[in-house]
Amino acid sequence: MKRWSELVVFAAILCGLANAEPQTQTSSQKATPSISIGITVSQSVVAAGTSVELHILVTNVSKGLIHMSRNNGKDSATLSFYTADLRDTKGSVPPETTFNRKLRGEVHSTPENGGIITGSPIIFPLQPGETLKDDMILNDLFDLKVPGKYTVQIQHEDPVTHNPVKSNIITLTITP
Repeated sequence: MKRWSELVVFAAILCGLANAEPQTQTSSQKATPSISIGITVSQSVVAAGTSVELHILVTNVSKGLIHMSRNNGKDSATLSFYTADLRDTKGSVPPETTFNRKLRGEVHSTPENGGIITGSPIIFPLQPGETLKDDMILNDLFDLKVPGKYTVQIQHEDPVTHNPVKSNIITLTITP
């Protein structure tokens, strides 16, 4: 009979463990990112209205295979789930384009404002240490006609942890 009681207690403990809520991570337990993001520009000083191409390098810093989505097309990182944070020296965001507001769902697509935004994403497997290259035209997202100094940083969701991963910050100068 004692053996039967021990089995019942053991079964109850197992059931309790099986139904226990998973522990959530606290900010001090934040998961290690599986990617790092680096950005550069071909020219850090450009004339107002000149196209500013941002070069993006996403590197697998994990110990395993990961998969990254990239839009199929030149300079189309804006369609690859990156978000750009561009600020002037006062911390203000320059005027955003209609295209940028459509990407974020703030403006509905109509024939008058360029229609629907579409892309053709491709999934790229990245082994540890491998890098995926992408490019983004900042003028597609922001009105860069006002001279001044700006800082740029981009962000992308980590494909493993689903936490946001931010790039380095670079400085861009727009001249008259």
